[in-house]
Amino acid sequence: MEAPPPVGLARNIVMSPLEKADLRPDVVLFFVNPEKACRLMTLATWSTGISPRCSFVGSTCHMAVTYPLLKGEINVILEDFTTRRRQDYDKDELIFSIPYNHFHSIIEAIPNCTAGSAPFVEFGEMV
Repeated sequence: MEAPPPVGLARNIVMSPLEKADLRPDVVLFFVNPEKACRLMTLATWSTGISPRCSFVGSTCHMAVTYPLLKGEINVILEDFTTRRRQDYDKDELIFSIPYNHFHSIIEAIPNCTAGSAPFVEFGEMV
């Protein structure tokens, strides 16, 4: 197993929509289609250009929460087949999971990156 279970880190898990969260989250989950996951990944890596070490396959809860929490890495989760069947996820849905300390780099990249709101510049065109 790439990341051990997070035993002893906390006594409780609190889950809520981000806009309603009373506590600062440790991990933020986005339930998105592949195109939105691509945009988020582009925004998340815009400032450094360094690709995260994602681990795509495994139990959904481990890959979405434990892996990013313990490894400090952004992760894109395909969601295991059993979870998809039991939770009735859309067939085109992925989970983009991000440790909260990476969250602000996504926000800061939005006006500067074409995956956000920055305009496309043609090759050779001066900015």
